[in-house]
Amino acid sequence: MYTGVKSSKNGYKSIQYPMTDKKEQVVERVAAFGCGGGVLDTGDAASIRKQFARVWYRGNRATNVDIQGYNYLLSFSKKELDPDDPVSLYKALDVATSVMDKVSLGGDHQWIVVIQKDGRSGLLHAHGFMNSISTKDLKAARGSQNHYRALEKIGDEVLRAHGITPDHGATHEKRDKKKADLKKALGSSWLEVLEEKVRAAVGETVRKSDFKEVLKRHGVGVSRETKAGWTFELLDGEYRGKKARYDRFTSDFSNKAVNEMIDQNYKQMMETKAAAEQTKREEIAWRAMQEERRLRQ
Repeated sequence: MYTGVKSSKNGYKSIQYPMTDKKEQVVERVAAFGCGGGVLDTGDAASIRKQFARVWYRGNRATNVDIQGYNYLLSFSKKELDPDDPVSLYKALDVATSVMDKVSLGGDHQWIVVIQKDGRSGLLHAHGFMNSISTKDLKAARGSQNHYRALEKIGDEVLRAHGITPDHGATHEKRDKKKADLKKALGSSWLEVLEEKVRAAVGETVRKSDFKEVLKRHGVGVSRETKAGWTFELLDGEYRGKKARYDRFTSDFSNKAVNEMIDQNYKQMMETKAAAEQTKREEIAWRAMQEERRLRQ
């Protein structure tokens, strides 16, 4: 399953696009529809947009200025779901709604998903859209909810849970085989420990200059650094001294991929901070209003 995620500063357009027929439409645009996070299925894009808009207003999200949400794409290969099989449509909806439920943290964020088969390839695919801020506390979505690597992982987990073997195509299959062969040759335990520690460090880093320091807090050092990436080394524990180049055990930790994830973490931190400050201002204004009413009585 091909997965993709992209931020949107125009939530209205992101909701309207997958729900509206194109010019000279031949195949039905909306083959199936799902929603969650408190969204009421009215079957009408304008009505659903209004439901999202109420939350954007509360969270002080302005169109074409702030990130209002995230667009998700899930495209199923023929090995995963046969587009000519009517049952596949419902399976696609089950998978897509499960993915959206996970990325929205169980419905803390509003979301919709539209299953389509109107593309040139004829493959079943899903367009999802999630509100950038939580209806629960108006906090911004975290990096784990809107990074393409995290989405790929969630997608694989959901597919397997539905009895479908993930099909990543030749590129991903080659990467997975390389990783499996290396683990078999060197022993998987320390590589898994190293990968887990590096992944945790990347998730906590919000500034590139702090990355090595965060790695050290997780017991990982950098023994070699190149333009493409780093060679990571375990600094303590049972596997102290074990090291592996970034591309020997995963493609997630190249220089480019790590920087993208850190940039995303920083953006989310600033969005969360802005949302918290806005909530605080609203609370202060509300208390002032209550105090004014009390004095008038």
